[in-house]
Amino acid sequence: MEATFAMAELMVIFRASLVALIPVAERARIAWQGPEVYDPWETIERALFTSIVESVVENARPSPLRPLPKYGITHQSYADLSFITDCAARLRGERLVFRKLGTLQDPFDTMCFLELGADFVPTGQIIESSVLQVAPELAARTASGLSYCDVIEYDE
Repeated sequence: MEATFAMAELMVIFRASLVALIPVAERARIAWQGPEVYDPWETIERALFTSIVESVVENARPSPLRPLPKYGITHQSYADLSFITDCAARLRGERLVFRKLGTLQDPFDTMCFLELGADFVPTGQIIESSVLQVAPELAARTASGLSYCDVIEYDE
């Protein structure tokens, strides 16, 4: 069955799932923010991202899309991957790839991006933007090129 999801909605759901698990993590004494974050919380983040966001992209049309980068991991190159970016930044000529959610004031209120050069290799620059100011879109890479969409059509 064919369905659609707005990229922004997927990111809101993903963020809400992380926020909902904060009390559980705290009760289990798993750090979820700051320098104390370690493998257990990162495993939770990746599992939720994979289940909520990545699963939709994996079943997106047109098919097949190249996979998304693993959540929270910096890759040497994004030339062969689909990725999440910020529409406004792209329209300003910036090439950004979403890496993870971060916390500045409220839990997971920040989208952390890596800046990419023209060759889709990270420049080393990290860009942090409020989730309220980002218009997430999918940079959908196929064998024939790269296209951008804010609504994903997929097979359920």
